[in-house]
Amino acid sequence: MIVKIVLGESLKSLIREFKLSYRRIFRVIGESLAEARSVLRRGGPGGVLSLNLR
Repeated sequence: MIVKIVLGESLKSLIREFKLSYRRIFRVIGESLAEARSVLRRGGPGGVLSLNLR
């Protein structure tokens, strides 16, 4: 019984950490995409490329 409780709590902790890492990764990806869109809206690097991404 004690082993089940310890394993259950460890598993919950791992899942919680995974969710936090997952959120951080997607926040970084989202920020990177937003920056890329911003650059492209301004005419791209060097003013050569212009796209409207939605």
